[in-house]
Amino acid sequence: MSKNPTKHMIRLTPPVSEGLGRLADAAAMQTSDYIVDVLARHCIENKAPPPEEAVQIEAEIELKEEARQVARRTCADTFDEHVILKVFQAFRTDDRLTKIYETAIGGDPFARGNPAQARINRTLGILIRNAIDGKAMNTENGDKLNVQVSREFIKSYSPLKLATST
Repeated sequence: MSKNPTKHMIRLTPPVSEGLGRLADAAAMQTSDYIVDVLARHCIENKAPPPEEAVQIEAEIELKEEARQVARRTCADTFDEHVILKVFQAFRTDDRLTKIYETAIGGDPFARGNPAQARINRTLGILIRNAIDGKAMNTENGDKLNVQVSREFIKSYSPLKLATST
């Protein structure tokens, strides 16, 4: 399976676009990510990808759902600005989630240079932010705050604040 996504431009009628937007909002996803998952599930159901690739695609979809659930549990009682890190730590410390993560990225989570892992990690960061209605924190200069980490499945992350906070 190619590790680089292919871009497609599609035209949707307003009712379809709006409907997909509502469905994506309900799933705490960006509309484009929601569409990708819907199309991926459709392909898997119709046995379009080879079986080994279908397993990787299914794992990525499951990983996204797990990330949403862990993020919501993490912030259920009190908002945690380090929720992105906490989700990835859950992936690292839970054997079942580690296996799903390894299958989704197609390799060792600690290896460098895996474009699938880089893409999935970016997607998960956005998905986590949306799942808990977060917004990236900024430095005093207005730049996005970025925290470097080691011995994690991610190299860095952006601490979050509630989107409704200033």
